[in-house]
Amino acid sequence: MQVKDPQTHGLTPNSRYTTYLITMSTNIPCFKLRNSAVRRRYSDFEFFRDILERESARVTIPPLPGKVYFNKFDDAVIEERRKGLERFLKIVVGHPLLQTGSRVLGAFVQGMQNAARFNNKALPHPCLVLANDWSDRP
Repeated sequence: MQVKDPQTHGLTPNSRYTTYLITMSTNIPCFKLRNSAVRRRYSDFEFFRDILERESARVTIPPLPGKVYFNKFDDAVIEERRKGLERFLKIVVGHPLLQTGSRVLGAFVQGMQNAARFNNKALPHPCLVLANDWSDRP
């Protein structure tokens, strides 16, 4: 599991955001794909963590790296956030109770191919609906 290749999108200061590529090679049975890659932005991680907390009462979900308000597009800040997001995902993906009990884990780290794991009560969110299509994302 790696979080890599940060890319900043948007032309104006208010429309800029950074996405991170999540790549995964696994033989863990709960993941449908052995190899996958999907782009996510920080707000997607926030939404994902919120869902994990609500659906996994028996598991303490690790924190995300903190919100950045100044210099958030500075290379050093982006790299520090990337490292924190990777630490977060490695803990979450490696947790046996989340591997077997989460309805959202596979879809978040592997993209739309696992979207069938969501039930109809799952909240729609661009990171889950648009998995690989970031062109329509504000």
